[in-house]
Amino acid sequence: MKKNLFCFLMLFSLAAFSQIKFENAYYVNNDGEKISGLIKNYDWKNNPTSFEFKTSEDSEVEIINIDFAKEFNINNNLRYLRAEVDIEKSSLKTAHIGTKKEPDFVKQTLFLKQLASGSNNLYKYEENGIEKFFYSTENSKIKQLIYIKYMPSEEEVRNNPEINRTSILSNEQYKRQLWYDVKCETTSQKELNSLDYNEPSLIKYFNQVNNCDGNVSDEIKSENKGKANFNFKVSAAYNISNMEVHDYFAEDPIVFKGSNFGIGFESEIILPYNNNKWSVIIEPSYNVFKETSNSSKSIFTTSQSKLDLKYLQIPFGIRHYFFIDSKSRIFLNALGNLRVIGKKSYVNYSNHEYNIFGQTTFAFAGGIGYNYDKFSLEARYITPTNLSNSNDASIDFNNISFILRYEVF
Repeated sequence: MKKNLFCFLMLFSLAAFSQIKFENAYYVNNDGEKISGLIKNYDWKNNPTSFEFKTSEDSEVEIINIDFAKEFNINNNLRYLRAEVDIEKSSLKTAHIGTKKEPDFVKQTLFLKQLASGSNNLYKYEENGIEKFFYSTENSKIKQLIYIKYMPSEEEVRNNPEINRTSILSNEQYKRQLWYDVKCETTSQKELNSLDYNEPSLIKYFNQVNNCDGNVSDEIKSENKGKANFNFKVSAAYNISNMEVHDYFAEDPIVFKGSNFGIGFESEIILPYNNNKWSVIIEPSYNVFKETSNSSKSIFTTSQSKLDLKYLQIPFGIRHYFFIDSKSRIFLNALGNLRVIGKKSYVNYSNHEYNIFGQTTFAFAGGIGYNYDKFSLEARYITPTNLSNSNDASIDFNNISFILRYEVF
């Protein structure tokens, strides 16, 4: 088990070594000068307070702190703007909400990520899972869009029979702010009442209003940011399998070696940060392994041994991509693997039979693969597990799989 865990951690460490690159960029210094060069693009989940910059591929790396850059822009589709703002940082998670309805502001200087650009601008700040959105118009400075979840006070409970102490209320001031500051002639109160406080909804709304005004910039191309993408792939596996049966009645282990096939599908959720390089996957498959062996040497007799193994395999875990170009990428998987043995599975030797159906085992697995457009190919190793439910024998099974996938959607 320790050896398996070590292998898993090694694979996870390899996956964690991300292929973050310096990309074409610029920043604006405090004198208003635009400095062109290269910035290391981490596609930050939490808003940064500094960035790594160099003037050319061969030059030394400089750390540019927020105090020395008014803004920075990577490839004209990722822009952070420095702003001194009043910010309230209440959590929207039920376990962490407070009792204050009104915002409790603090003044901070932040790099705000720009999500929509035009006559009306939308910005985002994220810190340890807390997301706050800001906006500005042609006639106003940057202000926070206010949305607060809170528990009712004793007075509110007394005055309103429809709520109790466990109710969760919300201050949705952001809807009033947008009604007064960011709307066009066709915007309705009903539309704003149904507007959610999240990145996709707010980006869509701001772009609609900017298009309505006829003043939208296509410099910021982040409509898909903040949304996890889902992929569904059908898969076929060629397995090289090995099983060793160690039994009291056998002088030597009974070894089954051979190849078998499996079919299944993969569901993948690509996480919306770090340049879409991380994803979560699960890949159920059905496999059949039938084999005979003449290696059984019973102390009573020598006979041919038979294996009939039907199993459902359910690997799940994380994937990390290393991009080559727009269509090609290499990936690493670090996985846990559940294996459920199907009915009528057995090992038979010397007129002695083990019914191993119904067993469920867990192992670690790791894989490396290549993805081109809709096709991918992976080589995966699954660490050994014991299928036996008897104290008189151990049945160690492991396999290497070569998996071909096609992305359906």
